[in-house]
Amino acid sequence: MEKKILLTISFLASRHSEDVKRCIDSLEPIRKALPCEVIAVDTSGGDKALREVLDEYADEVVSFTWCDDFAKARNAGLERAKGEWFLYLDDDEWFVDTDQIIQFFKRGDWKKYDGANYIVRNFLNRKGTQWTDSWVSRMVRIRPEIHFTSPIHEYLTPVAEKIIALKSIANHFGYVYETQADLWKHFERNSRLLLKMIEQEPDNVRWRLQMLMEYASVGNWQSLYDFAYAGMESIRNRRGKDEDSAWGAFYAAKIIALEGKTEYEQAYRLCEEGLEDRRNNQLAKTFLCIRKGRYAMLLEKYTQAEAAIKDYLSWKQYFGRHEVLLVNQGSAPFIHTVFELPQLQHAYSILICAGLKQKKITYLKRYWNKLGYDEEHVSVYPILPECLIEAMATMPEDKIFILILQVVSQKDQLWTVFRLGFLKWVMEEREGSLHLIGLLQKAGIDDSFLQVYYRRNQVTHFPTEKSGEDLQKLLEKYVTCATEYFRDSYAEQLEAGQLDELPPDYKAVLLLQELMKKTKLEDKLVIVKQVVEAYPPFGETMKRYVRVLQQEEVLKTDTQTTFKLQLMAQQIMKQIPVLMEAGQVEEARNVVKQLREMLPGDEQIRVLEEQIRSQIFVDGRKQ
Repeated sequence: MEKKILLTISFLASRHSEDVKRCIDSLEPIRKALPCEVIAVDTSGGDKALREVLDEYADEVVSFTWCDDFAKARNAGLERAKGEWFLYLDDDEWFVDTDQIIQFFKRGDWKKYDGANYIVRNFLNRKGTQWTDSWVSRMVRIRPEIHFTSPIHEYLTPVAEKIIALKSIANHFGYVYETQADLWKHFERNSRLLLKMIEQEPDNVRWRLQMLMEYASVGNWQSLYDFAYAGMESIRNRRGKDEDSAWGAFYAAKIIALEGKTEYEQAYRLCEEGLEDRRNNQLAKTFLCIRKGRYAMLLEKYTQAEAAIKDYLSWKQYFGRHEVLLVNQGSAPFIHTVFELPQLQHAYSILICAGLKQKKITYLKRYWNKLGYDEEHVSVYPILPECLIEAMATMPEDKIFILILQVVSQKDQLWTVFRLGFLKWVMEEREGSLHLIGLLQKAGIDDSFLQVYYRRNQVTHFPTEKSGEDLQKLLEKYVTCATEYFRDSYAEQLEAGQLDELPPDYKAVLLLQELMKKTKLEDKLVIVKQVVEAYPPFGETMKRYVRVLQQEEVLKTDTQTTFKLQLMAQQIMKQIPVLMEAGQVEEARNVVKQLREMLPGDEQIRVLEEQIRSQIFVDGRKQ
């Protein structure tokens, strides 16, 4: 007796045998849990390596000569199906989670429904760090009338009425292309077939929506806008489930096209128009809210950005309570990704930025941890670093700024973005630059380039009330710090003697190094002039430094004179005991008086004065 098959799984095989093997291996949990079969439709045209894999792992292999018609190829597998249900996928897809599919059949739920959706995760890069999730209707109860239609973007018809959403996930790299030429080859093939379908079935909005996605994939923004506009006009007076779902997708396509052309004001106005349009469903309005928030930020409409993102988060809560509605409305292109992680992270980022621009730190404290910056891969909303840096420089210091700096400094991808922002802010000497670098220091971030600019700013803004000793120490710190950084960055130019190619402040550093080696005032003054010529912002500081050098020279001269007088006084003081011994007290007093005029503060002379006043000899006898 032949085994009863509950589920037939079919896929088209045309790719590398490794991809196909991965696809088949991912079906193994289903094959072990359920009575099922795997049918491979070989469209490769005679690839021996691929056929060997198919013969070994598939239950049945159907040879199919490719004829530019995906529906015919799919039907070749469907016609051989022996199961009560049919599931289909692509050979470059593979399941990473089949639990809900298995439980659907084991619990007997398959008897209650006509169809089931599962999730295809389309990766946007080879690393698999960015993706979009789409609900796909790829599992149905087999009935005599069920068949595939359309040579491209094929689908099953008639559409199942009673459908369940199963959160099983199949990964897919099919929309990641090795080269731009591969992308265009794919676009040209698909667009040719889609335009033909639109000509044959002008009232079927499905083909217009698919064509919009093709234009978006190659960044043809004007064609995307024009085609979306024409699509809206074609269904303006037609109502139906498909048409109403497409209405929001046409809005979304026009908005994406305007963004692609950087026409943010027009995109913002179109978002407002769409939010007032009653024909847009709930998910379409959710898309419009987050886009309105994005453009409001770019247009510096911070209160409007804040309000738009709050509305978006309210819709998120709403769909959390109406998951079936989300699945039903999530089939339309563009708007179906509205709650995926990158979109959520961007929404939180916009709300944080809108708050900081209005001097509100509440959103930053509430949503920072939701941005996923502790994850291995993160998505950075473009204006977030700029807004955070501005807030750190201009708002009262807050512990959260230090915590954020400690987090981003540990992530190479993040720190690269933030560091460039810090450097731009400091190099332009914008408000709070030194305070900003002070925060970096408190966060324990030792960035040599920022330290150079920190020290340089201290030098150029050296306060007049500080001492010459402070200035000397500051210059030494700056020279040490800058030498360490610039030496590594410009080693080749130094070695080749190409000093003209060095930045002005590094030229000044090299001159300051030489200055600190000189001992003569006249030599130092020559180099001071060269420092100012190399880097004019050091002008005022160098004037103060010259005064310090001059004061040091005067002190040095006074010290040398005093030393000579002290030597002379020592010789004269040797005569005083002789005069006293000879009874010439008055003469001794006159000599001491002269010595006191030479060295008014000398302690030895004061002692001699006391001895003469009391007429005490060195041996203790009195005059």
